[in-house]
Amino acid sequence: MNITKCIEDILLDRFAQFGFNYEKSDTGWTYIREFGGVKEFIEIEKAIGMKML
Repeated sequence: MNITKCIEDILLDRFAQFGFNYEKSDTGWTYIREFGGVKEFIEIEKAIGMKML
């Protein structure tokens, strides 16, 4: 399994448990949730080497 698939499969489920929604991006992965009127973001950027995979 490649790292991209691991991130999408594992982190998607884990962050969803905390109310984050996955938003696909060309530059990486973004997880967003709104909590108490505030938007919270978790962003994981793809490395240059990963873009070639």
